[in-house]
Amino acid sequence: MQKQTSLDLFGGDRPWDASLWETTDDRVRGGSSVSHLTVHDGKAARFHGTLDTSTLGGAGFASQQTRGTNHWDLSRYEGLLLRLGEGDGKRYVITLKDEIPGRRPDGRMESGVSWEAEFTSSEAGATEVWLPWGQFKATYRGRPKDDAKPLDTADVKRVGLMMRSFFDSQHGDFAITLRSITATSSSSGQDAGAACDHHANESGQDDDGDEEDELARYKQDARTRRHSSTEARQTGATSWWRGVFCGLL
Repeated sequence: MQKQTSLDLFGGDRPWDASLWETTDDRVRGGSSVSHLTVHDGKAARFHGTLDTSTLGGAGFASQQTRGTNHWDLSRYEGLLLRLGEGDGKRYVITLKDEIPGRRPDGRMESGVSWEAEFTSSEAGATEVWLPWGQFKATYRGRPKDDAKPLDTADVKRVGLMMRSFFDSQHGDFAITLRSITATSSSSGQDAGAACDHHANESGQDDDGDEEDELARYKQDARTRRHSSTEARQTGATSWWRGVFCGLL
């Protein structure tokens, strides 16, 4: 039997279906960002919307994620190959989850570990982005989680696409076309595989935990920058007074 070298998760041999995705934008935290996943003929999906950073003071995110709990066995592959169409030159994030957290008493999702990899779209047209598993970094509530157990590629339960502010470095309208997301054994993406072995839990709902991650990440960075700025001002003032005092001796 010939070894299967790639497996289309979305696109290619497995047409895109917008009904398999749901929105998780910062509006649930009082933000104003909005995102959509628009599919035409199943051949490509357009992830687009508007990233607003003014409402939340510099933070913001807009994302789409797969509904429910899936079960993708990607253990025989080495990473994901993204085949992209027209882009806008902005930075995006693709997320994976191998565990779906439980719910709080108020019904909202608990925060959980997400595995994230960044990529940049191209304004030049069709491109391919190769993301080996090693480029996916574990985060928890917006911070790197160095003690996380390895990503369980044998049971990936959720895939997400995110546009985030990266600490207010980008905002406004965004749009990127994705032709396919494929698990492959190499960056060449040979021969898209057969239909994947997965099923969705029809009762799945939004994962609110991921929405806190971007805000926590921004707030932590803002605190760090304020602390560094204060130290710099204090150091500068001390040096100035020392210079004045020495000049009087």
